[in-house]
Amino acid sequence: MFSRVWSYLMNGPALSLSPIGRLMVQSVSAHCRLTGDGAKSFILLLAAMLRGVGAETRRQGPARRHWLVRGLAQLEREVLEPVLGRELAPHCAQALSPRAGQLPSEQAARVLGAYFRGKVGLTHAPLLSQLACDYIERLGGGQVERGLGLAADCFPGLQVTVPGLPVSSSRVLEGLLLSRSPALPCGWAQAQGPTRLLAVGSSLLPVLTQAGSTLRPEGPAGLARARDWAQAQAEETLARMQALGVGLLLSGPRQPDYVLEQAQRRGLSVVHCLPDEELALLRRLTGAEIHYRPIQVTLPDTLPASFVSTAPILPRTQLLLGLPGLRGCQPHCLLLCAPTLGLARQLQDALHGAFKLLRLLLPETAGLHGRSERQGIGELGREGERQGIGELSR
Repeated sequence: MFSRVWSYLMNGPALSLSPIGRLMVQSVSAHCRLTGDGAKSFILLLAAMLRGVGAETRRQGPARRHWLVRGLAQLEREVLEPVLGRELAPHCAQALSPRAGQLPSEQAARVLGAYFRGKVGLTHAPLLSQLACDYIERLGGGQVERGLGLAADCFPGLQVTVPGLPVSSSRVLEGLLLSRSPALPCGWAQAQGPTRLLAVGSSLLPVLTQAGSTLRPEGPAGLARARDWAQAQAEETLARMQALGVGLLLSGPRQPDYVLEQAQRRGLSVVHCLPDEELALLRRLTGAEIHYRPIQVTLPDTLPASFVSTAPILPRTQLLLGLPGLRGCQPHCLLLCAPTLGLARQLQDALHGAFKLLRLLLPETAGLHGRSERQGIGELGREGERQGIGELSR
């Protein structure tokens, strides 16, 4: 039970903890963010260590508390990490040995099967194992290390949960799924088929004033001229996009109604109010830049899309974009279905943890991830030293 829902139990609003309890929760959360597994083992080992600390301080007296806590922090930095890297890492690197970039199906099935049986039970473990292997290979364009890196780092933006359907309806879809619906009803229909898209980070309708400044028009006629100028700039920008073959506009901020009206007249679909995280994911997957002066864009600033369609089985209209990947990756998304929202989130956490675990076990990705892991452990050690010295000494 704890293996499946530990994150909700440990981080729930109803959980009331002492300062040392909060330190333990922060420590195990940091550990699972890095490795994807091992919450129970971490807590048991940490609890045993704290019991030993308590026994030692009772035997040596309060004067030894600061010395002991600082000694534990030094042990973590100077002894445990080198020992783990030298003695344990070679064995972990041999757990999976990909051949020609392909994930070994039998070895991966054993690792993932045991992992998912502990996380979600026997019923869904085979399906999730197959789904995870298929997703990694398709996301990385056949290269395991590339697919695992993207899946482990960007999984929240590469999946969507669909409650109310059986788990067997889960599938991998080609393309990048947008979290927002088109700004206008049936607006996506104008961008069907191969087209080009442009991502912008500002409104196409120029603002008449800036923050902290005051607009003083020369009467109603001056205000009307200012509005006409702003609308003419927006129309010029849309005409330039139309000339470049842009059929879909992705925008971070909300576009004004005038821009939406003119875009519809010119056959441009608009998806606005996209989160910053989604635009950052688009940039990482495709290399596309976010433009803040769209009136100056050229053809290389746009991005080709092989298709634009609506995602299946979702309760609302969401667009699926077929985009070229950067450095060989192939953008795909994962639809996770479950009868209830709670089970869907449980499957989501289990898959994300599995990708982190596999990344640690593959030799090609262990070295790359090891640097970030060591950095995370170092940050955790410094955080624990700052907080733990005060809490344990008290």
